[in-house]
Amino acid sequence: MTVWAIVWAKLRAAGSWCKANWKWLLPPVALLVWYFTRTKNVTVASGAVVDHDAVVLDANKKADAAAAEVNNSAANALKEISKEHGAAVAELDEKAKDDADKALVSPEATNEFLKSVSAGIRK
Repeated sequence: MTVWAIVWAKLRAAGSWCKANWKWLLPPVALLVWYFTRTKNVTVASGAVVDHDAVVLDANKKADAAAAEVNNSAANALKEISKEHGAAVAELDEKAKDDADKALVSPEATNEFLKSVSAGIRK
């Protein structure tokens, strides 16, 4: 019980000091009240912001797949065009060889062949 008596005596001394010096206590108490009651700016992220990276990654995967498909179709189209071009060139070469062979039959045919070739070059 003596401990309580000592604590009671100290509290009474602190109380009398607080009554005498209340002007010194007011600013720190007001500052503490302001600090603990102020509104804190807390930003809460929505689910859309949190899932943004996953959505972007998914969109990038879809775009890469679509780009690969377009590139494959373009490559296939170029191969097809190349085959058609090669066939057309071979056909024209064969026709030119046939015309040249026909031109060797007589000098007049050779002359006509050379005239047609030179006329084609001038155009």
